[in-house]
Amino acid sequence: MKRPVLSLLVILASLGSAFAALTPEEEAKLHLQEIKGLYAEGNYEQCKKALIKTQDLKNAGKLSFNQTEEAELYLYQALIVYAFREEGWQKNINDLLLKAIETDLNYELKDFAIVPSYILERYQNLKKGFLAQYTKSAKRQCVGIYGVLSYLPTLVNNPEYIKLGLHYSFNFDDHLTMLLDLELPLALPLFNVMQVRSGLIWFPAFRVELISLGLGIMYALEIQQFKSFINKISFEGYGEIILRSGIGFGASVELLRVELLLGEGTLENLDYVDLFAGQNVRFVFANLRVYIFLNF
Repeated sequence: MKRPVLSLLVILASLGSAFAALTPEEEAKLHLQEIKGLYAEGNYEQCKKALIKTQDLKNAGKLSFNQTEEAELYLYQALIVYAFREEGWQKNINDLLLKAIETDLNYELKDFAIVPSYILERYQNLKKGFLAQYTKSAKRQCVGIYGVLSYLPTLVNNPEYIKLGLHYSFNFDDHLTMLLDLELPLALPLFNVMQVRSGLIWFPAFRVELISLGLGIMYALEIQQFKSFINKISFEGYGEIILRSGIGFGASVELLRVELLLGEGTLENLDYVDLFAGQNVRFVFANLRVYIFLNF
């Protein structure tokens, strides 16, 4: 009889040592899985106890959750509050759901079969209201700087064709943005060649803290020593990400640009990728612009 007992003790000891060897991140995942399982079984009392224990361990620094997991933890706390519906339950649910939204703006409720309609509706309404303060409809203007790279070899061979620019844009709403840029070459004299760009960018959807993609049409006027003027129309792909702080990063790629020369001068070859080139007209692509701006 002693040998089976000894074997059992060895097994338990090995399991205990294996559990103790888990990282705080791995332990956090196990606790969250336990909470989800208890709630799915309808064992709300044990789920509540597991949540309290998990929160205590988290506060003590023994568990480490990523953003999505922490948002889920707040969600299951709200679900348990709804299950018992004690005094002040509605306010508690609102507070917990807001914490979930603030923790991970892009977390979406899953397992709709076990989420009561009240929780789902409150979450969607609270999230819509919370995100409204960060949308382009609320934060209309952007100012910043950007750099232009005409074509990759210019980075080494022709640094004078690397340009810097000042950027301003106005957001009509979450889908349509007007853009105004001033470009100057990274060479002296600074105003020997300058370019002013203006146009519209359309976004199918705007997302906070995620990349939003759009398409743009731009008109540009390049002035060379105030003697020759090149008119340019370009079709561009554009992407940007705006953080809750208002700091934004963007990039645009010219899919196609048409250039028309008026006045003296010629259309110089600036290492663009020519699709068609004539004396006074040219079809090119390859310009890349990288933006950093403040949205307010």
